[in-house]
This record gives sequence, C-alpha cells and structure tokens, in this order.
Amino acid sequence: MNTKKIAKIIDIGTMVVGFLLGFRIILKFLGASTAAPFVKWLYEFTSGMLAPFNGIFPSPMLGRTSVVDISAFFAMIVYLLLGYFIGELVESSGGTLKIRDWRKKNYKDITKDDTLSQNPRV
Repeated sequence: MNTKKIAKIIDIGTMVVGFLLGFRIILKFLGASTAAPFVKWLYEFTSGMLAPFNGIFPSPMLGRTSVVDISAFFAMIVYLLLGYFIGELVESSGGTLKIRDWRKKNYKDITKDDTLSQNPRV
C-alpha cells in the first residue's frame, strides 16, 4: 500500500476521533440528556478513548446540567497531535524509501565495474 494512502487513512481516523470527542464536549457543555439514545451511545463509545485521561483534570459544573469536560478537550488535543505526527512520519518515511529504491536502481556499484578489474593501474 502506498504511504500516502496510509497517511490519508490515519488523517481520516484522527479527524473522526477529533469530531467524536468534540461532539462529546459540546453535548456535555450543553447538558444533553443521557436518556437520548444517541447521547448515551456517544458517551459510551468515547469513554474508552478518554480512559487514559480520566482524573487528570476536574470537570467543573456550570449550572445544574452543564459540564466543562476538560479531560475530553485535553484528550482531543493529544489525539489530534498524535495522529498528525504519525501521519507525517508515515508519509515522510515513504519518501525515504523511494530515495533508497532510486539509489539501488541508478547507482553503479564500483566493485562490480569491469573497467576497474581490466585496468590494474588503479
């Protein structure tokens, strides 16, 4: 598979994770009811993504139902940066591999050059 395609898949996955976490942050801030099936599903689905970040920051309440989910915001930033750097690393490694392949095809190995073996003065 082409490294650009792999980097694109990583970018799309990163965007999906960022979108889901961003949507969770907005719904928590607006105090969305967990009785709604979509809200319940989103909170359950993204809870696994937030597991490494739980307890790092407090989640202050604003009013009766609004929550500022700082841990989710921090997780979103970490996942977006991680996805960006992994995508860039994959894409840049593809360029390096292409240069190595070009060198193998185009450089002559001077130890295999017949002109040197025929001319003993060298």
